[in-house]
Amino acid sequence: MNKATLTLLALTGLLGAELGAQKAKNAAWQGTRPELALLSDLIDQAVSKVESSVVMVEPFGGYEYEAAKGKKKPPKKSKKLGPIRPGQFLKGRGASTGLVIDSDGWILTTRFVTRVNPTSIIVTLGDGRKFTAKAMGEDRSRGIALLKVDATDLPVPEFISQDEMQVGDWAFALGRTFGPKKPTVHAGIVSALRRIDGRAVQTDAYTSPVNYGGPLIDIR
Repeated sequence: MNKATLTLLALTGLLGAELGAQKAKNAAWQGTRPELALLSDLIDQAVSKVESSVVMVEPFGGYEYEAAKGKKKPPKKSKKLGPIRPGQFLKGRGASTGLVIDSDGWILTTRFVTRVNPTSIIVTLGDGRKFTAKAMGEDRSRGIALLKVDATDLPVPEFISQDEMQVGDWAFALGRTFGPKKPTVHAGIVSALRRIDGRAVQTDAYTSPVNYGGPLIDIR
């Protein structure tokens, strides 16, 4: 057998090995495609278990003094709507999201709702019912507030402990700022645990005023 024949056989063997490896990769990819295709269905199922507990929270009549750019804020917010000083303007707050945490009308939301001293707070459930809420307390270190509405038998989601969470788990931030339709969904992962001295979970799921106060849910 001459040198040219040996070279041809060697090249043929290498080509066969490369084709075999590529087929194996393709087979592995084909095996994962169904799982990827099912991801949207899994998200929809997870959201459907929680969405009835996600509410819209609207503060009315609230305001706060906001310093213009380059100016210092006043030391304290005025309790009454007085004259605007030079370098200040009035800043209101729009609707936000909340989560039912007890069937007797206890709702957790963002402190952005209560910090403007609203004269009234309206909570809209996923089924369209509306209730006037009372501000019952705040946790300023975590930026959350507790509301109470006069209602019973409200839907409560299933909560999990931090021990069940792992960095890298799917995480979805839900919001209901746009009314009693299906919540908005932003996808991400759990990127860190026990932040702020063990009192918070970190995620890279997109958050904004649209879903402030809303829940972070997992794939289940």
